[in-house]
Amino acid sequence: MRCYWIHRGRLADALGRSSMQVRCLVRDPLRARRLELAAYELRQGDVTDPGSLEGVGSGVDVAYFLIHAMSGGRGFSERERQGALNFARMARRDGVRRVIYLGGLGQDSVSEQLRSREQTARILAAEGPPLTYFRAAMVVGAESESYRTLRYLVQRLPVMIAPAWLRTATQPDQH
Repeated sequence: MRCYWIHRGRLADALGRSSMQVRCLVRDPLRARRLELAAYELRQGDVTDPGSLEGVGSGVDVAYFLIHAMSGGRGFSERERQGALNFARMARRDGVRRVIYLGGLGQDSVSEQLRSREQTARILAAEGPPLTYFRAAMVVGAESESYRTLRYLVQRLPVMIAPAWLRTATQPDQH
């Protein structure tokens, strides 16, 4: 099975250890040097630019969509919407058989970030191949943006008033 991976190296490494062919979509090949050294196939592209995605899903069975546009600041939900739409259309056009997406918890959340995750899942499901949608609370790992943000806050703020969006349930609703 050929897998298509979108994100950083831990998933690519796990797939590679299980003898799967791994293709990585990267915006900047210079920043992805570790992936190249691990002998993964690299394709340069940006989900916000549909022309850069030409053929990247060809020959791929499963595509992992782990892209979030938070680091771009304001307007991130529109970038995420456009990226999901471009990616889903490319995946369908190129014959990808399944997309796996990691979103967030929270039904009808007051958090723009969580609403954007839900919208991304709806777009991927409507426009692309069959979707497996995992909903998780904050994913914290040594290289994750969530970890870096949390570490930054703890180092600088000994006390912090928590925003209202922190009241998001940690389990999905049973509907």
